[in-house]
Amino acid sequence: MSDNKDPDNTIPKNNLSTQPEKSNQWPGLGRLWFALVFIMLAFLVSLLPDWAELANKLIKSNLFGYEFYKKISVNNKVVSIIHFVVQLLLWNFMLAAITAPVFYLRIINIRLSNIWIMALIIPFVWAVLLVRCLVYQSGYTNSGKLDEEGKMALKWITYSIFLASALAVTYLLADYF
Repeated sequence: MSDNKDPDNTIPKNNLSTQPEKSNQWPGLGRLWFALVFIMLAFLVSLLPDWAELANKLIKSNLFGYEFYKKISVNNKVVSIIHFVVQLLLWNFMLAAITAPVFYLRIINIRLSNIWIMALIIPFVWAVLLVRCLVYQSGYTNSGKLDEEGKMALKWITYSIFLASALAVTYLLADYF
């Protein structure tokens, strides 16, 4: 009598058809859909509002102290830096707020801890979560190993970050040469 069958010898115990399919076993949002929706939302957040106007309204409100702004307004370089930083923080906040549901669905799919959603609150720390969401496959924390598509995505992201950094440094140093 064989050990891998039930007492009636009708159903094998190691029947693979009872296991869920690999592609549909985790709820949430897959890598490709996450990337497409995130790019679309980032594009909308970047283009739709007039960030300079919103920054001016925010700076002139009593939130930052308009009196302080009047005192430093004699130095145009400081004012332009403040405007840039406020615009950047506003953009970061809006992008994080609008993409939070997409990030949450992807976190469910990867099986990361839900505490990672708190990374969206801290400016630009969500970029770490973005890389994880773009690279990790469905159910990553259960397997602990990156699949081939994830390795390829990690290479592309690494090259993109390196290229963007090189271009940014070149742009910032262009005034000195």
